[in-house]
Amino acid sequence: MRKSRTIFCIMLCLMLIINLAGFDALAEDSNLSNEAGSAAKSSPAESKKTDQTGSSADDAPDSTSGANTDTSSDNNSGANTDSSSGSDSGNTPGLNPDPGSSGSDPEAGIPNTDGSLTDSPTSDSNDPDNPGSTDSENSAGELPGQMLTLEAPKLTAKAEDGTVSLTWTAVTGAQSYKIYQVSDSGLTLLTDTENTSYTHTVPKNNTTYRYIAGAAAEGAEEALSVEVTAVPRTKKPEKVTNFAGMDGEKKAVLSWSKTTGATGYYVYRYNSSKKRWEMIKQTTKTSYTDKSLKAGSTYKYRVAAFRTNKEETAVGSQTSTLSVSIKKTPGTKVYPMKYKATILSKAPCFSSKNGKKRAGYLAKGTKVTTINSGNGRYKIQLSNGKIYWVAKGRLKITASVWTSKDYSTSTKTNFVNAKGYKSPTKYLIWISQYTQRVMIFKGSKGNWKMIRSCRCATGTYLHKTPKGVFKITYKEKGWFYKTTYEKPIVHFKGANSFHSRIKNYKGGYADATIGKPRSKGCVRLYDEDINFIYKQCPKGTTVVSF
Repeated sequence: MRKSRTIFCIMLCLMLIINLAGFDALAEDSNLSNEAGSAAKSSPAESKKTDQTGSSADDAPDSTSGANTDTSSDNNSGANTDSSSGSDSGNTPGLNPDPGSSGSDPEAGIPNTDGSLTDSPTSDSNDPDNPGSTDSENSAGELPGQMLTLEAPKLTAKAEDGTVSLTWTAVTGAQSYKIYQVSDSGLTLLTDTENTSYTHTVPKNNTTYRYIAGAAAEGAEEALSVEVTAVPRTKKPEKVTNFAGMDGEKKAVLSWSKTTGATGYYVYRYNSSKKRWEMIKQTTKTSYTDKSLKAGSTYKYRVAAFRTNKEETAVGSQTSTLSVSIKKTPGTKVYPMKYKATILSKAPCFSSKNGKKRAGYLAKGTKVTTINSGNGRYKIQLSNGKIYWVAKGRLKITASVWTSKDYSTSTKTNFVNAKGYKSPTKYLIWISQYTQRVMIFKGSKGNWKMIRSCRCATGTYLHKTPKGVFKITYKEKGWFYKTTYEKPIVHFKGANSFHSRIKNYKGGYADATIGKPRSKGCVRLYDEDINFIYKQCPKGTTVVSF
């Protein structure tokens, strides 16, 4: 009994060894089939050899005469064998392996009912060099070692004043973009950016610039766009506005508003004899005075703004024609406050304020007229009309020279506009010490309109009202003394200010003088006039005094 068991175990081991050898053969057959590819189907002899080696069910009778014997018949004469061995229907003789069991070899293929082998789902019969890979794995990406291919961006260029705006389309897979300027010597890199736009500031206008854009990514060859060109041009400034002109005593005083973006302005005058427009002035200012004109004549003018950028100039449209009539009677002749003076001692006189060469001497007691105040040499006029300069210390001021006559409204308006006075507020104040008037204007430089003319009392020759261009600095409700007061107060230079006449607390005025020099340097006004300035003219308003 023990011997029978021993024999049975030995037989069983032999069967297992034989069956394992059969599976190895099947695996080898599968590999050979993969290597052969489609050639295995077209070669009957080769197919037959494979079938014999793999012991397929179709050739089972022939296989008994070969080296591979049917183990089921041999087992009939020995110990009790596996009951399934006699019912083999196309599987390997002696053993029917489960394809899903742990004992199967996934690389050997799954036997079909007709004896052929079906490839394992994990094998790749089309790739003999990589049997463990699949077609789907290779189709998902590039093959190892193959370079990524990028599309070329589409580049556009827009020329502007001093710049070229470049834009391009985004490229799938691109990590950055390079913009090149093209020249006959090659490409110059302008920028390396992740954006899809770039502005190139050009060295000068009216020049053709060429560009190329490139899409770049790691492991990919740079894809270059088609070359584009652009020619920047200088932008023309807008048409000049608020062009005005007036008679300025044998000259035309022209003014206009500042034009945004303008480098300067051309002033044109019509030449009636040649019947054409001529450019008479190029200026960066917003005003121009055309001098030495003929009284009684009319002159025509136009103005155009121009812009210069990178050596190119663009001229805007000309204004409409402006006519200025030069009157025979001067329309802007005004005078400053003058003072009578006497020469204290023999005084050297000079032909200019800073001249070193003496023009002669003036005798003691000589009567002169001066318009100066302050330090240094004074400009004097003799009774014969000659003009000289003498030292301040040689003079004794004896009286103010003023008039009660007023200028016309047009003369006042023309004067402040011709002088080009400006103010940071919409108001301008002019103190005419010679006529003892205060004029209030509203508007802007070159376009002032008088809205109020007031009689006043300025300082005497002993306490002169300062001359010059000042501004309102601050305001007070009033100055209050023991028996008198003045209110309100509007300062324009230190303690010098506009204020009311001197009033008594008990009523009436301590000094109501108006219309001639009377104060100690301030400017007295009627109540309604000082109240207008106090309420309407803000701090910073320009004050012109002479």
